[in-house]
Amino acid sequence: MFNNRALIGVIVLALLAWFASASFYVVNETQRAIKLRFGEVIENNIGPGLHFKLPVFNTVRIFDVRVQTVDSVATRYPDRRLQGGDRRLLR
Repeated sequence: MFNNRALIGVIVLALLAWFASASFYVVNETQRAIKLRFGEVIENNIGPGLHFKLPVFNTVRIFDVRVQTVDSVATRYPDRRLQGGDRRLLR
């Protein structure tokens, strides 16, 4: 069984692992982020890369900044119901 010293060592290692995993965040190339401390913006427009935050005090919101565009020519598609002379649909 574990003695007290080994148990404390395991708990300290677990806390360090949690702190390390919760302290770093990644912003991808197609994203931007803002860092908040208790809801107040402390850093905005964070670019891509690996960044550090304090796990309990800071939160990070990540946003997608890609812009989707469609290059097409506008066309009109006639309604077949109106071509047959059925005027009831217009009323």
